[in-house]
Amino acid sequence: MTAGAESEAPSVTSSRNAGVKKGLPTAGLAQAEASAEKLWEVARRGVTAKQVFGNNIGMRSITASSFRTRIALLRGFGLVKVDDAQVGLSELGLQLVQSFDEEAKRAARRKAVMSLKAYRDVVETFDGTELPSKEKLAGKLQFEYGKTADFANQAAESLIDSLKFADMLDSHNVVRKNGAVAHAVTSGDPSIVPPVDRIDDDEDLDDADQAAAELDEAFEDEEAAAEDVSKSVGDDTADTLSHQSFPAQSTAAGTTVSSRSLWTSRDFARMTWFRS
Repeated sequence: MTAGAESEAPSVTSSRNAGVKKGLPTAGLAQAEASAEKLWEVARRGVTAKQVFGNNIGMRSITASSFRTRIALLRGFGLVKVDDAQVGLSELGLQLVQSFDEEAKRAARRKAVMSLKAYRDVVETFDGTELPSKEKLAGKLQFEYGKTADFANQAAESLIDSLKFADMLDSHNVVRKNGAVAHAVTSGDPSIVPPVDRIDDDEDLDDADQAAAELDEAFEDEEAAAEDVSKSVGDDTADTLSHQSFPAQSTAAGTTVSSRSLWTSRDFARMTWFRS
């Protein structure tokens, strides 16, 4: 191969990367819940125009990759119902944003994790056993999903944070599909078996597959857009941004979504995630 023919390795999964799993996000459940709360503000129990939702989360264009990623993440967790022009919260999304029943909210978080195919695979694999370290988990995700090391590291961090957020990791870092609290309550009495939310219906499984494909495409597009921004911003601007600090954002429940003191130009391209 000549020097001119040599090209950089693709930064994300491409259509040529056949045989890999799909639907791995680099943002997690806390971000999705924060977005669902923003959707509740404008849609309540009904639906609203996508543009109205976009405006409420500080996104002017609903055709931008960042907005498509936001919708895809919400759909991947099963929190929204979407058509061409409108979006609204699903029944699971409504359970997630309500604030009067904490047990129902915890159950909704667990069900949301199990609704996202990539997360469900990990939970099913490690349920009852210690979750691997972030580095090992990232390596597993990189291999199975055909992502770069950077993407896989972010995805692993978001997955671990999501399991903690949904109370699916106990104090020993053991995965608990039914929740760490439920396990602690029932472990002393083997006759008590807590219910498990399952996705067994063929239609639900088909929808999960479609949501995974849309999620993969949306995050790939946003990653590509971030790469373009990185190249266009230039080293001088990147150096300036790296010394700026941006405040942490929290969900209504008080859980921190993101807090970073050092930002790169790629992070700048993703800032819209944390403006809501």
